[in-house]
Amino acid sequence: MNNRREVLKTLCAGAASLGAAPLVDASSRLCAKADAVIFLWIPGGLPHTETFDPKPHVAFKEGMPAREMLTTWPSIPTAVTGIRFTQGLEQIASVMDRGALIRSLVGASGPLLHAAHQRHWMEAGDEKHFGAALARQMGPRNTDAPAYVCIEDSDFASGCDYALAMIECGARFIQVDYGYTPFEKWDTHEYGHRRLPALKRSIDAPVATLIRRLEARGLLERTLVVLASEFSRAPLCEGSNATVSDERHFGLHAHFAGAGCVLLFGGGVRRALRASRAASSTSAGSTTRATHWPGGTT
Repeated sequence: MNNRREVLKTLCAGAASLGAAPLVDASSRLCAKADAVIFLWIPGGLPHTETFDPKPHVAFKEGMPAREMLTTWPSIPTAVTGIRFTQGLEQIASVMDRGALIRSLVGASGPLLHAAHQRHWMEAGDEKHFGAALARQMGPRNTDAPAYVCIEDSDFASGCDYALAMIECGARFIQVDYGYTPFEKWDTHEYGHRRLPALKRSIDAPVATLIRRLEARGLLERTLVVLASEFSRAPLCEGSNATVSDERHFGLHAHFAGAGCVLLFGGGVRRALRASRAASSTSAGSTTRATHWPGGTT
């Protein structure tokens, strides 16, 4: 899957078989197992190599080449042999055997304007969020519940709790928005390394708890849970010979759409799966893949 359009087709394939045909090509229809979606949206830019696609760990060293600054935190094992995350995501790592990891997402081309990317993978020119489109096509699972719910809470964990309650009530598509404040939250334009531990804590337990609770209630296989972000991040240093002079620039800060990750849980998704553009085929486990930063490749 090389771009947001292909991911969208995959996510909507189950819905298509239930009657949402205008959203996807007929060739992409699959047998649906999910009848509800929880979409966990991280605006601002979640750096993929500092979260779900770690590269060799590098520590801060004054004057280090920026192109070598891919992952500033050690990696940790997950519940799936061969798939590793970065330190600070231990809870999500523990439920990875219930999900699938896409490491081959590539963003839309052109200027990285927040307005375009916050349409949640719809490229410029598209008019509808696909959650609203699915809800309109399929309606609610319970006529007493809304078909489409968007939750933006100051506490992401509370949003995840509310999403579970809405699934139990019969809502079709629930979006939990982490919230966006310029230069705050996941909009890490400086001190990326220093800010990541708190940011990871804010999503780690809430996401893992949501997956476990859905599973305990027998709702995970019929609910597709998606964790995604606008784009990734790259070193905020210009030029192929750029160096990191202080800890303010240690970490990933610039907008980067050349690579990214998406986590999928439940909904009939094949478990313990990893999809990577570098692999010759899609299989469990992980392979090392080059990341092309502006000014260099590591």
